[in-house]
Amino acid sequence: MKKMAMALAVGIFFLGVASIAQALPFTLDSYTVSLNQSDPGLKVYANKILDEPFTFNLNVGESQRFTLFNLGTRETWSNKDDKVAMPISVDFKFSNPQANNSVNGITKGWTIWFFASGGKVDWDGPAEFNFGNTGLFSLSLDDKLFSTPGETSVGGNIEYVAADTPTAPVPEPGTVLLLGLGLAGIAFMNWKKMAKMN
Repeated sequence: MKKMAMALAVGIFFLGVASIAQALPFTLDSYTVSLNQSDPGLKVYANKILDEPFTFNLNVGESQRFTLFNLGTRETWSNKDDKVAMPISVDFKFSNPQANNSVNGITKGWTIWFFASGGKVDWDGPAEFNFGNTGLFSLSLDDKLFSTPGETSVGGNIEYVAADTPTAPVPEPGTVLLLGLGLAGIAFMNWKKMAKMN
C-alpha cells in the first residue's frame, strides 16, 4: 500500500513538473505598420519582411528575436521640416495566445552640418501583452538610424514573462464528499494494516 501511495505521489509530481515546463506555442497572425508619408516630418515607408503567420515556442523566461520590416525614406536630404517628430506604430495581433497591442514610437530627420543627413526611429519601449488570468509577454522593437535616401531593417524581441494560471473551478459538494471518503478509506486501510503488524 505504501509503495502504491508513493508511486502515485511521484506520478502526480512529475505530471505537475511536466505541465510547468511545457513550452507555449506563439502565433503572430498579422502586424500593421502606421507611419508618416507627408510633410511636415520625414516621409518614410515600410516594407514587411516577416511571413505571416509567424509561429514559435517559448518557455517562461525565454525570448525570440525576429526581423519585421525595412524602414526608410526616399528623401535626398533632411530639411528643417523633416526634423519634426512624427508618430509611428506597429499593431500586433496574436491568435495564440490571444492578445493584441501596439508598439509606438517616433520618426524624424537629422543632419550633421552639411556632411550627412538621415532619419531615425525611436520606440517608446516594450509593449505588454496580457492573456488569460496571469499570462504576460512583452514585445520591444529596435531603435535605428538610416541615411537619406536609404533604409534599415527593424527587428524586435518577444519575451515570455509569466505563464497563464487558470482559475481553479470550485469543486461540487458531491466531488468533495467522494474525495473525503476515498482519503478516509485509505487512512482506514493503513490503520488496519499497522494494527495487524503490532
